[in-house]
Amino acid sequence: MTAETSQIDYSEVGVTISEGFTACTKKKNLSKSSSRKKVSPKATCRKAGKKSSGKKKKKKKIEDVEIRLPFSPKVLSKRIEQYTSNSAKSVKRLRKDFDAAEDVHIETGNEEREQKETLETDEIQPKRNALNVQVHRMRHLNFRPRAILHMAATPFNADCGDYIAISREDGSVEIKSPDEKWRSLATIPGMSSKTVDVMTWVCGRCENKPRETTSLNYYSDFHKSHTENHKQRTLIGASKDGTIFTIDFSKGKLSAVTGSGGGGIFALSSLCGSECCKNTCNNLVAAGCEDGAIRIYKLRQLNTEQKLDLVSTIPHAGSSVLSLAWCKSSRPKNQGMDGSVMYAGIADGTIRRYECKATISRKLSKVQDEYFDGNQTWTSTVRMTVECFGRTTPTLVWALVALTDGTIISADSLGHIQFWDGKTGTMLQSFEHNDKKADVLSLAVTPDESKVFASGIDSRVICIEKPKLHNIRHGPEQWVITQAQRSHTHDVKAMCVYRAHDLIGSFTFSEKPEVMLCSGGVDTKICTYFVDDFKKQRPKIWFPWPTNSPISMAKSARILLLQRETSLELHMLAPKQTNIQQSIIYDEDKTFIGSLDIQSRHNIVCSDISMDGKYIVTSTGSTLLLFKVYFAVSSDGGTMDCSPVKILLDGEVKGPCFSVRFVSNNSFICVGMDDNIRLLKIQELGQSNEDDQTTNTETLEANITVSQNSLLNIQTETVNKMFPVHAIAVAEDGKQFATVRGGVGKGTVSIYRIEQDCMKHYWVLPALEAPVTSIAFLTGIRQEVVATCSNFATYVFSLRNRGLSQWSDNIGFPITPKLPVDLKKLPDFPFSILPHPKDRNKFILASFGAFSVVNTALSLPERCKIFPQRLRGKKRKLDEKGGKDNSSNPNCAICMRYSSMLYTDFISEQEMVVVEQPWLDVFAALPGALERKLFGT
Repeated sequence: MTAETSQIDYSEVGVTISEGFTACTKKKNLSKSSSRKKVSPKATCRKAGKKSSGKKKKKKKIEDVEIRLPFSPKVLSKRIEQYTSNSAKSVKRLRKDFDAAEDVHIETGNEEREQKETLETDEIQPKRNALNVQVHRMRHLNFRPRAILHMAATPFNADCGDYIAISREDGSVEIKSPDEKWRSLATIPGMSSKTVDVMTWVCGRCENKPRETTSLNYYSDFHKSHTENHKQRTLIGASKDGTIFTIDFSKGKLSAVTGSGGGGIFALSSLCGSECCKNTCNNLVAAGCEDGAIRIYKLRQLNTEQKLDLVSTIPHAGSSVLSLAWCKSSRPKNQGMDGSVMYAGIADGTIRRYECKATISRKLSKVQDEYFDGNQTWTSTVRMTVECFGRTTPTLVWALVALTDGTIISADSLGHIQFWDGKTGTMLQSFEHNDKKADVLSLAVTPDESKVFASGIDSRVICIEKPKLHNIRHGPEQWVITQAQRSHTHDVKAMCVYRAHDLIGSFTFSEKPEVMLCSGGVDTKICTYFVDDFKKQRPKIWFPWPTNSPISMAKSARILLLQRETSLELHMLAPKQTNIQQSIIYDEDKTFIGSLDIQSRHNIVCSDISMDGKYIVTSTGSTLLLFKVYFAVSSDGGTMDCSPVKILLDGEVKGPCFSVRFVSNNSFICVGMDDNIRLLKIQELGQSNEDDQTTNTETLEANITVSQNSLLNIQTETVNKMFPVHAIAVAEDGKQFATVRGGVGKGTVSIYRIEQDCMKHYWVLPALEAPVTSIAFLTGIRQEVVATCSNFATYVFSLRNRGLSQWSDNIGFPITPKLPVDLKKLPDFPFSILPHPKDRNKFILASFGAFSVVNTALSLPERCKIFPQRLRGKKRKLDEKGGKDNSSNPNCAICMRYSSMLYTDFISEQEMVVVEQPWLDVFAALPGALERKLFGT
């Protein structure tokens, strides 16, 4: 199978590229079995702006004529002559447009713009203090996100925000925060051979166990209550291989793994009530097994470890249990399971109702809680049969939801959503999701139980709700399909309802949080919907780009390292170009060096490459690996080849790690899953001849020594350990580094110093108004570190004074109200900070769809300059005072030239690399979707 690949584009630009030419490629025809792409020999070029935009131009008013830029000054002179006789005002407008389009770049200085050359010259002089660099634009690395299998939202609690746990097809599980623009706080890579098929949350609150408190400082009471409540919660998952386990993000692994004894587990249901977080939690979870039994487990805390104990078993139903729904007892002041009801969707096409009767009441019992949990008797009372419409195979019930009024909602394999009376077993209503009779796989219900959402193999998400005004004379209240949205292109496998306190990523408390719906499936992306305005507002799409970049770079060797689930790929950057007049296309085959396959049951967690490209360090979920790489250049000098050799590590240092980072060419830092930070120095005992090509099959013996004080334990009282370290930032001189964790409050960012191969904890950054997403050390002798938050709130700290720098102190704390409006409205968060290699006052905030240049020598503007200007959208409105917006300050200029950025960094003072992943390439690699008819004219 052959396919044309996206190519690499090099341009000399001023941060935002002003390209005269862009590369054109043919349509791609990718299949699932394709492992490598081939370069099309017929790549053509077209001049930017040549093709018509397809929009109708207005002819009545000359002022509304839109000029497509850039174009040569001679063409401009001809156009000026055409309109001179009609209106002098149009001439002034055209000259103004030409002044703005002479050179698309970002001004970062405070000097005035220089006068332009006359219209007769074709040269464009670069502006003073412009950030002009060569950009290596790479779009061919083929990063492939995986399909979503299941989504689970944390239990509703007014005192804290919601988290969403998402399991994917590669076995990984990640936890995302909707109040932080869907940033991933932690990820468990898992195993490619073991997927987490179902998940559920338990509150973890016990009567005799007080709420865990901490001495960490928080910006607000909401941040404190959110952290303390979430520490009580536990995520429980199950797999089709017949195991049930707890998902521990703080340790980065699956804990308390227990075999079901009944085959695969297809359904999980938490036996927690809606008010469980306010009272006590029984820590019970029900699992629907392949042998037809429903097993109930209790989560117990044993010192620092957790354990899942089987406490009760519901009798076998004869076929596999595909779905579960639990309804809490309606008896007043009943804290036990007595009187509760369980509904199960069975593979034989039936829905069973089970009632629980406890032999001993909790109120009267004086024995231990374990005895009470083991005395539960479940009895099958009602059986509901789902119609198969003449088919020989039974209808499969994929999803069940139980409402508090006794109504049961089912979704089946024939595309029906049916409403049942849970007490009598009679069907009340039935709705058809699609005309293809495609399976409905997921259901979601709002907290007030007024709306039900359903979707499945047909990606249409429908909303079924009760009418607000109902006349009793017209009979019982009926459900009605009101609206449908189709934001996904492939099967929707998971949906859940959550509450969003902050839609701009500031993580602030709201007395009336917005009720939202999220969905995910085969197309890997997440779509969110406003429940109250489901009819009017379009869903928002969150693309599956990783919070932690899977790419690292060896700047001296000009090599990129791409991390995949089970392999590492090496790609070469093109040599630096001089006197670039237009884009240069570079062959993809010349950039690919080689791939390093990791033979392990666990997926890769993290990786890094040394500056000289000599060493590669990576960690799986079970061990730390170190390789030495030998490079060989081909005779023509256009391509490279590599031979990696594994370096043996001692048992003390080869434990799995959350994050690794080189501080020099022969030493690196690793943050272990045991909460220890290690500084490892490479000292080779036997040097091999690098020209000897036989070293690729040999093992290079090396001694990795750990100095006396290079092992540092992270102190609990100064660090928030709710989530692991996901990023390490190293200073330019390699003598300081910082670690970043997910969460809020003091302790998410810690500063360390390296003195004579010894690490010392130096400082913990104070609590900010929003969670910190990235950190970097600025260049220069002032010893400053910059931290940015999920809402683009950016602070510069002085390490000497252990406080805010003069720039941040002049702006004030908090900085969020003073941020430019355009910066706060960006749809994503900054995942990286790039200090300018020469100017110590400048740094770049990079997000997935844009980056902003910040100059600490200037104040913050009210509005940002956006480049290219064609992406600015509508003309800015006048402010409340009637004046124009203040965009004369060039600080915080936003570049939106690139999109879907996975990595960006400076190679040198005049070079920069940007790695993008076009969404169309991801879409082309997806499997086929349900074929449906499209009607139109």
